[in-house]
Amino acid sequence: MLLRTCIEVKIVKKVRFRLELVGEIDGVECIDSRVAKLLYLIDKYGSIYAASKSLGIPYSRAWDLISKLERVLSSKVVDRRRGGKGGGGAVLTSVGKEILREYLSAYEKVTGRKLALSVLSDIYVPDVAYMGSNDPIVERVLGIVRDSLNIDVAIEWVGSSLGLACISLGEADIAGMHLVDKDTGTYNIPHIEKMGLEDSVAIIEGYLRDIGFVTRRSLGYDDIIEGILRGELRLACRQRGTGTRMLLLNILERECRARGIELREIKRTVRGLETEYRTHLDVVRAVASGEADVGLAIRWAAEQYRLNYVHVAWEHFDFVVRRDALELGPVRRIVDILSSECRRMLDEFEGYRAKESTGRILSVI
Repeated sequence: MLLRTCIEVKIVKKVRFRLELVGEIDGVECIDSRVAKLLYLIDKYGSIYAASKSLGIPYSRAWDLISKLERVLSSKVVDRRRGGKGGGGAVLTSVGKEILREYLSAYEKVTGRKLALSVLSDIYVPDVAYMGSNDPIVERVLGIVRDSLNIDVAIEWVGSSLGLACISLGEADIAGMHLVDKDTGTYNIPHIEKMGLEDSVAIIEGYLRDIGFVTRRSLGYDDIIEGILRGELRLACRQRGTGTRMLLLNILERECRARGIELREIKRTVRGLETEYRTHLDVVRAVASGEADVGLAIRWAAEQYRLNYVHVAWEHFDFVVRRDALELGPVRRIVDILSSECRRMLDEFEGYRAKESTGRILSVI
């Protein structure tokens, strides 16, 4: 591991200097003091969520830092151990422990002091934690739950895939997801089965939502696809782990296959995959401002900015709940809202439809 020192200059009222130690591999930064502290706290608490809150950084940002480190190292540094509350959690792998030891040792040699690893004595634990796909209906429903029960509700827009991972770790009580299996066209259940969560979760059936391409100019589907593949239209993409990004890549793969080309061959020409946006509104704002030319987003978000919209699919947005959380008061309240108030609520949002079974609890197996 190549190590270097950086001096950061920050002008406020006077110039302040801070010494930082950054670890690099082949010229790519992979670990600094913040990442080292994150690894230390994950090892201490057995929870990425608790570690991120202790550091005061967004939960999704903690996942990003871990994922980048793992990509650079080509090895897992955090083991996402499956199970419910008390039985799951996150632990450092041998590689994670080794790189943390290396960093702490190098830091002491370079600076002459140990890295300050401050730890909070009290860790924030919400009454109910939602971690999953971004959706305005979810925000409305959880707002009702918070206000009616006078409880603390945590909401983390981490995407469908990471939402499932959070359920498996016991860090989330409920997660919203809309992951389609590209081989069968079936939503959500195949992905739950692939993670081996069939016996530990239940599904609350949600609703359908309209998703499609958003542009400033009036363009049709074929023009949009050609513009993306040729690099003429810059994409605004959701972050890795989201169902929307996975759907986008599935569409591009399908369209490439129809043209007799490999997706990996054109990734050099497709522009915008490297920039990630946290919410559907963020994607739409990027298109509206000219920062991007096209994005895949829900129709409701497109309507907020009155942009050109091309329908792609009606996707199934469902909720995954740990079975041991089903009897929690907040979760029962969510089920009640989906079963009763949700149908009226959906009429207020453009691009949403109720299912016949909205609010029904299903067992995966």
